[in-house]
Amino acid sequence: MSSLKSLQKSLEEASSNSAHSFTAEDVMEILGRNLPDWSEIEPLVPHDHPYGRITLFENEVFEVMIGCWDEGNWCDAHDHGPSVGAVYAYLGEIEHTSYALNEGVLEATERCCLSKEDLLPLGLGMIHSLTNTRSTEPFVGLHIYSPPTSNVRVFHIATGDIYHVTNDQGAWVPTDPKNIKHIERKAFRFRNLSVEETLNN
Repeated sequence: MSSLKSLQKSLEEASSNSAHSFTAEDVMEILGRNLPDWSEIEPLVPHDHPYGRITLFENEVFEVMIGCWDEGNWCDAHDHGPSVGAVYAYLGEIEHTSYALNEGVLEATERCCLSKEDLLPLGLGMIHSLTNTRSTEPFVGLHIYSPPTSNVRVFHIATGDIYHVTNDQGAWVPTDPKNIKHIERKAFRFRNLSVEETLNN
C-alpha cells in the first residue's frame, strides 16, 4: 500500500505531464499503483444518508473522493457527466447496477457485487447505482474521476424524470431546489433487467 500523499503527488505529476485526456483504464492504473493504506482512509470515512461522500483532493484534471454506504444506504441511478474514473473497494460489499439509456428507455443491463479489494473502471457515459443490501458493515470505496465530475444527471426511476444537478449534489434525487439546474420531466421509461443477474452468492 501507498499513502494519500503519494497518490496526490502521482496525480499532480500526471496532470502536469499530460497532453491528452485520461481513460478509465488510465485512472484505474494510477489508482492501482498508489493505493493509500486503510489506516489513512478509515478516519476520514463519512457516515451520512443516503450515503457519505467527501472530497480529498481536486485540481483541473482529477478529483479524489471517499464514498461510504452504510447498511441500507444507496445512491440513485446517475452518470458522471464528462468524467471517467475508477473506484477501489476497501471494505464491505455492495450491489452495483449498470444501465443503458436508448431512445427514451433506461434499462438495467447488468448487476454485480463489488467486494473488498475490487477495482472497477467507470467508463465515459456510464450510468449506475449502488445499494448496500448485502453487508452489515459499510461499503467504503476510494473514487478518482478525470476530469472532476460536473453536469451530472440523476435518474428518478419511479417518475422518469432526469435531474441535472449542481456539482455539490450527491448522486440522489435532490430535494433542495438550489441543487437542481434543470429537470427533464418524464424523459424516460424504466425497463427491468434484460440480462441474467450476475450477483455473487
